[in-house]
Amino acid sequence: MKIEKVILTNAFSINMITKEIEDMNEAYVHFTEIDLDTVKKIINNYKGNVISAIGHEGTAKVLSELTGFDIKANRINVILDRETALIVFQILERLPEGKILTKEEIEQLMNNGKIKFYEVELIEMCDSWYYEVELK
Repeated sequence: MKIEKVILTNAFSINMITKEIEDMNEAYVHFTEIDLDTVKKIINNYKGNVISAIGHEGTAKVLSELTGFDIKANRINVILDRETALIVFQILERLPEGKILTKEEIEQLMNNGKIKFYEVELIEMCDSWYYEVELK
């Protein structure tokens, strides 16, 4: 399956795949941890087909600074299908309610392993073997 678009998001929910589960009866979701350089390469490779689903202006601004790409806040519902890959910006600890992180705080959390990026894709099943689509 060929990836046609990439969605940047700061969360993953099972609600993102419910349509595909209905179509396939089951869904296999593949998570791969990726580094910031890989995120930059993916965004660059899919220019024009990258959609932001980053819900908060502060997060979008910091991601713009980290990646060097203009990422806008965009509160949309995300549907993951077989032609779409997600890049998930995941904070691995619970922040105080209403906390908006600065670029420096995000960099510190990243350096301490508290923020990670994941590539998320639906995997097509073929005779008990799966194949993956490489974005890199």
